[in-house]
Amino acid sequence: MIVLAAGLYAAATLAAQDTKTTRDGVYTDAQAARGKAFYTANCAKCHLVDTTPGTPRLEGPVLAGETFFNTWEDKSVFDLSTNIRLGMPPDGSVIVESGQAADVIAFLLQVNKLPAGQAELPSDNTARAIKIARPGAESPSR
Repeated sequence: MIVLAAGLYAAATLAAQDTKTTRDGVYTDAQAARGKAFYTANCAKCHLVDTTPGTPRLEGPVLAGETFFNTWEDKSVFDLSTNIRLGMPPDGSVIVESGQAADVIAFLLQVNKLPAGQAELPSDNTARAIKIARPGAESPSR
């Protein structure tokens, strides 16, 4: 019963918060740099972030441009983090901690030309309130 009450409280708290988007500067450049290092060591063998025409493709989907946004737009950063933590790499050869997933997402946001901000992207449940949006006009939540 206590767990249910805690879950309901957390859901109500998240609903009360303003939803942000990735246009709102939800990561830092330092976090993206950590994410790039993790991506290079663990993700780059299967996933590209280069969308230049003629770039050879790898086994996994491209994590930038149209391919990225067609998959993740309007979903929460928490959804992407969960996918990374529980599904990547598919062979289970690397354990991805929640902080590492947040760092990789910060790098992906940077690669996808979304602005950095003053606070790091959260690696906890509060990331549910941040929706993935294409770069462009300022977020309507601002």
